[in-house]
Amino acid sequence: MNRLIIYYLLLFVSISACQQDINIEESIQKDITIEEVKTVFNARKTHNANSRTSDSKNSMDIVWDLAIYKELNIGDALFFPVKSDFDEEGKKYVSSGEGTNRFPIDYTSFGRAYKDESGEVVLDYIMPVPTENTPEFTGYFLVSDWGGIAKRILTYENGILVKEEKVSEQQINNGKNNRSKLGCTQYDYWWCEDVYVDGEIRASKCTHEYSEIICTNPQPISDLDPGTGSETGSTGGSSSGSIPEDGSLCYHPFIEGMLVDCDEVICSDEGFVVDENGNCVPSLKYEDVETFELCYENLSFISVGNSYTADITGLGATVWNNLTGQLAINVEFGNSCISIPKSFASSSSIAAQYFSEIYNYSRKKLYIWVNSTYTPLTSFSVRNKLLEIIRQELNTEFSGSEFNIGSGCSGNIPVSVADYGC
Repeated sequence: MNRLIIYYLLLFVSISACQQDINIEESIQKDITIEEVKTVFNARKTHNANSRTSDSKNSMDIVWDLAIYKELNIGDALFFPVKSDFDEEGKKYVSSGEGTNRFPIDYTSFGRAYKDESGEVVLDYIMPVPTENTPEFTGYFLVSDWGGIAKRILTYENGILVKEEKVSEQQINNGKNNRSKLGCTQYDYWWCEDVYVDGEIRASKCTHEYSEIICTNPQPISDLDPGTGSETGSTGGSSSGSIPEDGSLCYHPFIEGMLVDCDEVICSDEGFVVDENGNCVPSLKYEDVETFELCYENLSFISVGNSYTADITGLGATVWNNLTGQLAINVEFGNSCISIPKSFASSSSIAAQYFSEIYNYSRKKLYIWVNSTYTPLTSFSVRNKLLEIIRQELNTEFSGSEFNIGSGCSGNIPVSVADYGC
């Protein structure tokens, strides 16, 4: 009996000791606390001391309850998601360079707080800016203070940190393109709104707000950036956090282990979408466009001088815009006169076949163009676009060809009726 009592006493002491270890582990003191960061953040907000808390265009809040700690070479640091603080429909995006993806700022940017050598809280805002579409991140992290003043850029190539530079100049630019200015880079801010058709989101309509230019000092720097804990531009997903089942939160794309409101990168060109590899591709492909094909068997091309010529009636198209829901935009050319040089076509039937191929391809190209714009279209604008495409494609393939519309051909040229029943 006494042995049993002693056993339970030892078991109780052992459990108590373990519990005490757990409590000690949970209460390990950090170099910086959320309360300290809140104090600094709120003080600046109260005194309107920085643009990210007072300027309606750039106002940002910190998502405190999703903050995480990381141990860096300067000690403990806090990382936290950020959220735009304005009551408007839409989102702000950033990109740099033609054709690069647009990053949603609330999703890809983040805040970082740590203490410097003097014990002062340093509060940074870090915004990834893509410069090229690659499997891993290519671009730079723009590190600013919470007042919007850029301090340095960290340059990545396909996920690898390759360079760190201090910012020597920063300016807003609404004029000419300065992307190629020596030692400087330009990035663009966009305001994008979802476009709904029949109650479903079909795309994002974006308006360019303004651009900023930053120039860097080429001299090496001694005080390197504390980093992000991984120093790569790769995806940040981690199993250390739990994603809610409702799908409202996702892993941050750059900070491992941190959760953020779900969002997605969009393409810089309307009518394009991000594929599974992160590349911008046309939302419609030529092979996906179904149109009635113009048959070439009934097109009467005859020999006229150095060309084969045909007078065709009934050429045109009917297209629709899936982005805006605009339907049945009709295009009619009336009588059209087409000529293809004999240096390209060995016979009249070959000329007819060449023209039908160019014409069918041009109509598919027109359909893709129509579905890449939010601008309301008229039959006149679509007609001119189709005319432009046909002429361009004809002369690209068969230099010296002609395509004229309205009154048909002069002279004794038989009229062919366009047949789409093949």
